[in-house]
Amino acid sequence: MNQKADIIQTQHPANAKIETINCNVCGSSSYKPVYSEAGWTVVKCGSCGHCFTNPRPTSDSLHLFYEEDYFKDERHYNKFYNADGTPKIENVSSVYNNRVSDVEGFVTARGELLDIGAARGAFIYKMKLRGWNVQGVEISQDAVTFGTKAYSVPLFCGTADEFQPQHLFDVITMYQTLEHIANPVQVVNRCFQWLKPGGVLVVEVPNRRGVELVLKHFQGEVIKFEDAIGRVKSGQFSAAYVVGGYADGGYDDQAVAALGGLSCLIVQDILRSPLTDAATIVLAGASFAEREGTFI
Repeated sequence: MNQKADIIQTQHPANAKIETINCNVCGSSSYKPVYSEAGWTVVKCGSCGHCFTNPRPTSDSLHLFYEEDYFKDERHYNKFYNADGTPKIENVSSVYNNRVSDVEGFVTARGELLDIGAARGAFIYKMKLRGWNVQGVEISQDAVTFGTKAYSVPLFCGTADEFQPQHLFDVITMYQTLEHIANPVQVVNRCFQWLKPGGVLVVEVPNRRGVELVLKHFQGEVIKFEDAIGRVKSGQFSAAYVVGGYADGGYDDQAVAALGGLSCLIVQDILRSPLTDAATIVLAGASFAEREGTFI
């Protein structure tokens, strides 16, 4: 767990096999390229409009893409490693608040939660601390080995197809996972079979027309919030414009202190928080629905 790591460039594993497929939702052989990145091409089905990676790894090669090198690449390094290269045990008090809102916005009573694509298990560890009984499914043996030691959470190493639950769940989550799955329709149907009556399936997938991809197209880099705070602390920024929306503020004390120390901090939010208190300028926000405390 103390082994240091260096950032590596994304590349295909030497023994991996790649296949070209028809649409993995409707089966159509008609599709056209949408965009390419890091050696992969996303295509759009001409029949149903589904976007998927094509060509893709074969099912028996998929696990090769999620060994430790996956967490060391330039997209994931800062999340999973400290600046000195040692593996990072996440401070879960300051992350995954959006996921908590997703889950507990639908299900307030604590119960059974399954996370498919659990990575090292930090999210389900946070939910465990909040009183949930948790289970994770993760294809990466390296992630499972680390997570079971670092967070003491149950992680099954394998795919959703291979997982055999021993009970039903109140909530099943898949964050940035479904697009990696070879047979998404089958897995979603299986998830519904694993839910208790009234259970909730939460799925997050990339939005090819989302803000992050649009910004990346025009400016070449999109800085994640955690990375931005690190740059604020190192003096790379003198001003920031933050748009909020979390009922609990959504920012830990270190982030508030770092942003509050800037020469100019503009915060636009619908609710008062420690960050609005630290702001140089506060701008009124608006939500999609009127409620008490909302600026209209």
